Amino acid sequence: MVGYMSTCSTMMIDKCSGTAGDETPVSLGYDRIRFLGPVFIGDTVTLTYTVAEVDPVKRQSISDLKVINQNGDLVAIGRHVMRWTKDKG
Repeated sequence: MVGYMSTCSTMMIDKCSGTAGDETPVSLGYDRIRFLGPVFIGDTVTLTYTVAEVDPVKRQSISDLKVINQNGDLVAIGRHVMRWTKDKG
């Protein structure tokens, strides 16, 4: 599940790239990851990535990740921390 969370976060970083002027978004990692239910081979999971907080002073955001299986059960949650760094130039 963490691998899927990482892929989802990378997709969000790709969507943000080029939108922040002279800054690049980078992942600082994950926090509060919890596995709430089993996930079996053959299950279908859907991830939701929601920006929960933005700190313009620190130039970072915290986003909530939710993983839901094909039955609508919440099976994992976590938080992703992303920071925008100045491009060299």
